[in-house]
Amino acid sequence: MKYFINIVFLLAGLSLISGCGSRYINHAKETFKQAEIYEIDLKKARSFIRSEKEYDQFTTVGLFDVLWFNKDVQEAYRKIKLERFGVFDHKSQKKLDDNIESANKFITFYLLLPPKDVQDIIYTHFDGVTYSQSNVDWNAVIEIDGKRYSPKEFIFERELDPEIAYIFGKSANRYRSIYIAKFETEINGAEIISENTKQLKLILRTTKYSIPFVWQLKLVCAN
Repeated sequence: MKYFINIVFLLAGLSLISGCGSRYINHAKETFKQAEIYEIDLKKARSFIRSEKEYDQFTTVGLFDVLWFNKDVQEAYRKIKLERFGVFDHKSQKKLDDNIESANKFITFYLLLPPKDVQDIIYTHFDGVTYSQSNVDWNAVIEIDGKRYSPKEFIFERELDPEIAYIFGKSANRYRSIYIAKFETEINGAEIISENTKQLKLILRTTKYSIPFVWQLKLVCAN
């Protein structure tokens, strides 16, 4: 009998909460000054994020999120930057546009990898590639039309730009290690992504693992 009474009180309580919930929310909005929220459509930009959760049998290798910083993502980045600063004069807008344009000299990826305790960042050079010493566990290559290319840079970053973090969403948190991989757009004067390229693949590699991230390019131009 006591158990039955407890169940009745529980159901009554839940009913009361569900009925009053909207009133509590409205009261909070009326009582406390609400921050203005601006909305930016990030659906297209976020379509260029690739996410994987990898296992080695029953052991978790890690969570991996990769953003290809192409022109669609750059446009979203620009809108978020302008909203964050509120007012941009012509000179500031031109500087922002020039910075974004300079990014097109490379095929750039932002990578969120498993956490790693990094004390000091030491930059090393091997076979024309700039590495940060902290990323000894991982390397990255891209594969286009059956050919593989090494990065120009594969660098550890302590923090993401707020705009890039906003595009990543909840995946960007303090439990991830951040890297930026940059690849040349041209080899011997020829663009490695052409109008006929159907697929772009970035491959993360260690001495033990190989993790691919694939973008289909049927409706996407180079960069």
